[in-house]
Amino acid sequence: MLLAACSQTAPQRPSQRKREAPKPDSTQLALLALNQQLTESADAQLAYIAREDTLPFALYEHGTWAAVLTPGQGETVQTKENCTIHIRVYSLSGTLYTDSQLTARIGAQELPAAIEENITEWQHGAKMVLLAPWYAAYGIKGTDHIPPYENIRIELTIQ
Repeated sequence: MLLAACSQTAPQRPSQRKREAPKPDSTQLALLALNQQLTESADAQLAYIAREDTLPFALYEHGTWAAVLTPGQGETVQTKENCTIHIRVYSLSGTLYTDSQLTARIGAQELPAAIEENITEWQHGAKMVLLAPWYAAYGIKGTDHIPPYENIRIELTIQ
């Protein structure tokens, strides 16, 4: 009887099991594809508007288009500096969403990425117009006044 027990096959350890790749999560893949389509659509829409506008827009690295209305005459904005900015946010059709003046610490991510990523290239006193895609503006959540996934036009003055 003891011999019969010893002749049984030992349970397999995880390292002995057949290795299979995990099955892809179809929901996650669909969301990634949708997000890619929305991003490409936003970029194409803003590129068209920037080309058709009379302002001389330039494309920044993070997908934001910027035109300088008045170059600043002060010092360049520095990281970790407290900076006062007057911001007007419009829909691309011209509806005013917000008009506010705020003080933000540069580099602390208190501003939309469309502003935060580029502000250290501008001087105090500069007046700018930005065309910002939703992913660099207020994102998938939006704000109380700005809808989610909204491409926007931002007019700002750095004081």
